[in-house]
Amino acid sequence: MFPDVAPEVPRPISPGPELLALRRFFPDVTWTGSIEAGGMGPGSPPMSARGQGVHRWIQDGRWLVGEYEQDQLLLDGSFVLRWQLHWVVGWDPWRREYRATFADNYGRADVMAGRLEGDTLTFESGAGVDPRIRLTWDAGGPPPGITWRNELSVGGSPWTLVEAYVMTPADLGRNGPRPRADDEVVRAAIAVLDVVPQARLFLEAEAVEDADRALLVHRHLGHHLLDAHIDGDAER
Repeated sequence: MFPDVAPEVPRPISPGPELLALRRFFPDVTWTGSIEAGGMGPGSPPMSARGQGVHRWIQDGRWLVGEYEQDQLLLDGSFVLRWQLHWVVGWDPWRREYRATFADNYGRADVMAGRLEGDTLTFESGAGVDPRIRLTWDAGGPPPGITWRNELSVGGSPWTLVEAYVMTPADLGRNGPRPRADDEVVRAAIAVLDVVPQARLFLEAEAVEDADRALLVHRHLGHHLLDAHIDGDAER
């Protein structure tokens, strides 16, 4: 991928299985749920919430960006505020852990460290930060939902629940639903490109959610190649 010159110059990382493992936790989603009394500070009331999140890969599949919005309402339905969050998550091969940054419309920004254990993805604020935040995605429940929890620890106290939601995958986009690529086209393209890891990663991360890109790959490789793989799959 890179020319064989200046070998002493460090090269960008190659996306690996750790990044592909993130996909199941970050589909585009909608959710409804509740915020605990006191969850936003002493004396804050219990609230209901509804929100959505959309995601995209950047830097050739090395980082995943999430954009989230959540409307929060009093239990009588009165609107209180709209919370917004920008999230960037990826794999740090030097630390051997997931890393994420976030910035929200309260002016808060931080870096979090993450770990994947089975069906659970967890991120926590770093040591020395107070209060500390713990975010948990649990994909082990009944499909298609993903359970998400936001917990807080102040002054080293035990973790307390701020809010919890079941996130439901949805076709979302800034300009309406995203088109879906034909699954057979995508599978065939991935099979053809199996020896090209970067292209394979691109297809797995993007093409299923973007019909235009999938069809571009289809045309670039040639219909006869892809159709041959599709026909071969059908015969098997």
